[in-house]
Formats: sequence, structure tokens, C-alpha cells
Amino acid sequence: MISKTAIRSFVGFAFKALLAFSCTLLVGCSKASMEAKEVKPIPSFRKVPYVHPLIIKDFVGWVSDRGVVIQSVDLLNAQNSNRYFGDIETMEEGETLWVSSPKDGERISYALQAELGDGKYVLNVIDGSSGTYVGKHALLVQFSEETISGEKRIVLKYLGETN
Repeated sequence: MISKTAIRSFVGFAFKALLAFSCTLLVGCSKASMEAKEVKPIPSFRKVPYVHPLIIKDFVGWVSDRGVVIQSVDLLNAQNSNRYFGDIETMEEGETLWVSSPKDGERISYALQAELGDGKYVLNVIDGSSGTYVGKHALLVQFSEETISGEKRIVLKYLGETN
């Protein structure tokens, strides 16, 4: 049989250990919330880091689909994600800078055609990702800042296609 003194001693020890563990958690939580978050550079159509061309490809969509499937992207989270993984190449053609991503024998490229203000841009897009078909598009997109789940995000939105 265990004595009352042993039980009291164990309960006292357990209480002190739980109290110390709780304080450690509280200090750890407050310390973590005070640490600065990693600041990711905002991707651009003009300079490094470029908006990944595969993001633009999602705005263009598949030839077989009717209508737009993806209309906005959380840019900073998407930029280095597995979904948009791949090399980015640039090529200057006169004063036009083409940003491309070759993947599995296919290529998607865009060039900035115009900056319209208010975060809006027109992009010339060449989509060589559907066999022998080569699609040419002029996309209207916009950068905006939105709060999602209480966190500020940089969002790239598809606004439409121009002729």
C-alpha cells in the first residue's frame, strides 16, 4: 500500500512539473510570435524574381476547357510551390523581355505589353503546351493585397482577355 505522504509528494512533484512545462510553453509561444516573419520579395513582370510563367499558364487554362478555371492566385505562396516548380528563362527580343518556362517539351511564355496603373497589367502570352497548337493571348491581370484568414496576402488576379 502506498502511503499518503508518498501520494502527496508525487502530486506536488507532478503539479510543479506541469506548472514548469506550462510556463515553458507560454514563453515559447510568446517568443515565436515576436519573431519576424520571413519577408518574401514580390514577384514582378519586369525584374527578378519574375512571376512564374506556369501561374500565367493556369490563367490561360486548357484548350479543351470552356471558360476560366483559375481566376486568382496567392502569389507569394504559389511562386515557389511544387505546383509551379520549374526553371524560368528570359529572352530579350528588341525591347521586349519574354519570360518562359520550358517543361516536358512544352513552353509557356509571357511579355509585359502595358502597365495600366492600379496594379493592372496587360501580358502577351504564347502557350505552346498543347501538342502542335500554339495559343496567343493578351491577358489583363492585377496585383492586389487582400486579407485572407487574418493574414495580408499579395494576390494576382485574372481580369480577362483582350483582343
